[in-house]
Amino acid sequence: MQEDEVAQDEATAPASKDAVPEEKTADEILPASVKRSPIYNPKYGGYTRSELQKLANAGNQIAEKMKKLVD
Repeated sequence: MQEDEVAQDEATAPASKDAVPEEKTADEILPASVKRSPIYNPKYGGYTRSELQKLANAGNQIAEKMKKLVD
């Protein structure tokens, strides 16, 4: 009975971050050549696209530039 419960939980589990590009961080998306750009800010490398978008919408200019690199 426990095996059935585990199989059911795995079937309803959310997709992994690799399956959804929106959930990858900027560091995971950007190649090394772009990371050498003067616009790239390593403090924002751990943010996802959606997080960068929210910060950019709030007026954060660094996040806006990072989002442009990611897109």
